[in-house]
Amino acid sequence: MAGRPVAVQGEVSATAGQKPFEGADSGNWKAGAAAETASGTLSLDGAFVLHGASCTFTFNGKVGQSPVAGSSTVELKPTTDKLLADGTGVLLDGDAAQDTYGNTLKASASGRLHMF
Repeated sequence: MAGRPVAVQGEVSATAGQKPFEGADSGNWKAGAAAETASGTLSLDGAFVLHGASCTFTFNGKVGQSPVAGSSTVELKPTTDKLLADGTGVLLDGDAAQDTYGNTLKASASGRLHMF
C-alpha cells in the first residue's frame, strides 16, 4: 500500500475565501505569503520536507459606504504522526486547513520518500 506524497518547500498554496469579514457586506480577501516550517534534516530531491505552514489573509471591504478591514491567520499542521522528521510530523499531499471565511492553506505534493 503506497502512502501519500510528502510535502516539501514550495508545495503549500493559499486560496482566498469568499465570505466577508464580520460586519462587511462586500469586499475581498487577499492571501499573504505562506510561511513554511521546514525540517532541518530530511529532504527530498533537494528540498526540505515541511512540518507546517501558516498564512495571514487580509480583508478590505465595506458596509454601506464605511470601510471594513480585517485579517485571519490559517495554520496548516500535519494530519498524521506516523511519519516524523526531527521528531515532528510532516505535511502530506492533501493536508489542508481552512478558517470560517473559506481562506485555505493546502499541501499539494508529488514526491515520495523511498526506504532503501
